[in-house]
Amino acid sequence: MQETQAMFAVSIPSLLALGFGVAVGLLVIGYREKQNSDRANTLFRVGFILLGVMTALTPISWYWSRTMPSGTLLMGISDMFVLGLGTLVGGIIIGVGLVFRLRTSSMSTDT
Repeated sequence: MQETQAMFAVSIPSLLALGFGVAVGLLVIGYREKQNSDRANTLFRVGFILLGVMTALTPISWYWSRTMPSGTLLMGISDMFVLGLGTLVGGIIIGVGLVFRLRTSSMSTDT
């Protein structure tokens, strides 16, 4: 009896688009939430942090997908600049989301 394995391919751009869509959705829902301010702050924080993670993962996954077929990737200085800039911007967005989280959590404990 032969054993079969399911083989499938996952599109990296579609996964990135899904991640960005979820992040923007959380931001919009958190911004529009009027009933519960704690829930709104939580949704907004998580959406902001996820947006930063997706921004950092986008150039990394692009270079990773270019490396997979051949196993090697020659990078020029411009490639390193783009990779570093993307992760820097993602890190800044994550930092802003975490600062927003810390600021709102300290404000809720003061009251």
